[in-house]
Amino acid sequence: MKRELWLLALDGSKGAGKSTTSEHILKSHPKAIGISLDFVRKDIGIEGTSFGKNKIAFEEVKSRIAHALEDGKCVLLDCGLDDYRIASIKQLADKYDADTMFVFLTAPYEVLVERVRARDVTKGKELNLQRFDEVYKIVMHKDFSQYLVLDTSMLSVTQIAQKIMM
Repeated sequence: MKRELWLLALDGSKGAGKSTTSEHILKSHPKAIGISLDFVRKDIGIEGTSFGKNKIAFEEVKSRIAHALEDGKCVLLDCGLDDYRIASIKQLADKYDADTMFVFLTAPYEVLVERVRARDVTKGKELNLQRFDEVYKIVMHKDFSQYLVLDTSMLSVTQIAQKIMM
């Protein structure tokens, strides 16, 4: 990204590597902060992921992005995206003269399922494959024309970060 300020949005299925990629990029960019819709939702006490609850949480995400950019911080956002969210992010970036990039991280279905299953085991949970499949179908039917799409099963996290931050 060419400007001093940037707003990078990572999207993708569960298990695609959004958190791993975020952590890697944030370690090498001390001027950047990470914002996650999931963490914001928990932080403001919203349980569940219904449309209305996610809308409230995303308004808080926008506020946190604005404060960060206003303070001269770059933002790495981990959040499912739709047309409204993309437009909102672009509007904020334009207001603060920040570069924007939308990245969709993916991997073959079997790889994603295995990653999520392994992560859930470490948390003492069992994979809800039906719920995973519902969300996977929604995520994979997006229009990816505004995204850089990267297959995380084919690249190391360092290679992914390099492709994003070029």
